Amino acid sequence: MPLSFDLGSKAVRDQSSGGLSASVGGNGVNKRSSKDGTTWEMEWSYGFGNWSWSSNGGGYQNVGVLFGLGLDKDGQTLNTSMIGSGNVVMQLDASTRSQQSGLTAAYPKLGDTTAAQVLLFSPLLYSSIQEQPTYPNYTLPGPQLAFPDVADLTAAPVNSSLSKNMTLMVVPTTSSPSEIGLDFSQCAVNAAFANASVSGDNNTVVKSAHPEWMAIGNQEGFRTYWVLGGLQAGTNYTAWIKDDKDVMSRPAWFGTKNASFPCQLTMPNDICPNIGYSAPLSPNATTINSPSGELISNTTPITSFPDEIADVLADNLQAFSTSLLTRACGRDLFSHVSTCADCYSSYRDWLCRMVVPQCGPDYVNTTSTSTSSSSASSTIFPLPSTTPRTVDTPRNEDLPDVPYDYNELLPCLSACNKADRQCPVWLGIRCPKRKMNAAKSYAFVGEHSSFGDGSAELGMASEDRWGNKWCNG
Repeated sequence: MPLSFDLGSKAVRDQSSGGLSASVGGNGVNKRSSKDGTTWEMEWSYGFGNWSWSSNGGGYQNVGVLFGLGLDKDGQTLNTSMIGSGNVVMQLDASTRSQQSGLTAAYPKLGDTTAAQVLLFSPLLYSSIQEQPTYPNYTLPGPQLAFPDVADLTAAPVNSSLSKNMTLMVVPTTSSPSEIGLDFSQCAVNAAFANASVSGDNNTVVKSAHPEWMAIGNQEGFRTYWVLGGLQAGTNYTAWIKDDKDVMSRPAWFGTKNASFPCQLTMPNDICPNIGYSAPLSPNATTINSPSGELISNTTPITSFPDEIADVLADNLQAFSTSLLTRACGRDLFSHVSTCADCYSSYRDWLCRMVVPQCGPDYVNTTSTSTSSSSASSTIFPLPSTTPRTVDTPRNEDLPDVPYDYNELLPCLSACNKADRQCPVWLGIRCPKRKMNAAKSYAFVGEHSSFGDGSAELGMASEDRWGNKWCNG
């Protein structure tokens, strides 16, 4: 007599048995035939399902598993109306100790793309906030920061389900299993990666050997990064990260720029650890070949600024630090929530985005987010807010010349607001008003200061969950 898998009419949700809740992109947790029942229905979430059970009885337990292709929930009635044509491949992992494979709610994070390259970061693996100095030995970091080493880190990982030994998996979206609703299927992702990978040795321009400290996405800590080359211009791609424990991230989507896009990928560095995007700088003309000798790219990402830009940044940071330390930082409080170190850090963030702007998409956003919005509480992700910059009309004539025309992705108004908010009043930091001239230099949504400056705190972050930006912040 076959086993019965009928849940009956009183099935209850059983979070402890597994499944993926809607908060992490799944279709819900598993169901159980009753509170103490012995039959579960695994919720299928985009090609992934999981079930776990803790037994106090000791010894081995018999477990029956039914893959119900073409079967109703009673496990017996045949219903072939929902079965598609073609082969079906299933992967089953089982363990008595721990989950063999799984998903993390995190995503790969997009830095930026050019016409043929992409910069991708891992999720934040280890949070590592810069230490606050204390009085009487209150000193601020120099223009060049000293980064901590991941080998010296004692903090627990932020994403405990991901190890630091990771593989990046990228395929053209037209070949992605996400196109047929299998976003979370390791079996489908592995098959697509084997057939259409653009993230193997033949596409890797550079990758970090171990997690490195940076301040990408307003989060200080350690990430791994990859730069891929040899991509097609104007093409959509899908990316996953998988670690050595077979834990896989959720998919992220990105698109390369048009073939005429001129800007260069620029990496986080010791002056500007917050930068990880394409910037209007001269190309780093270093050829990268694959292990087999095939050309991957005739340029590499910029890892350090030209001297004329580095000098501007260093001189301004040093002067600002000197002015800030004229007061007794750490003893004479100017705020109950901010310190001199916070002020200095937010000024560095603002300065880097001003001196090294981010290049925007090839088109100019004719419905700029810097103009009035009909809804001050809109949650629609805005289009990139860009403005054209030419060799003859640069952002700042006092800065080194830009070698070509480009579209600038305007900095978020939040970058200025944060420096204004975290610094002493006597420093004189003032941000432009939305109803006056702010739109000439910054991106924002609406005319009300309580919403839409590019910060998550005011309801509309500068980037979506995958790292696509509408303003530089």
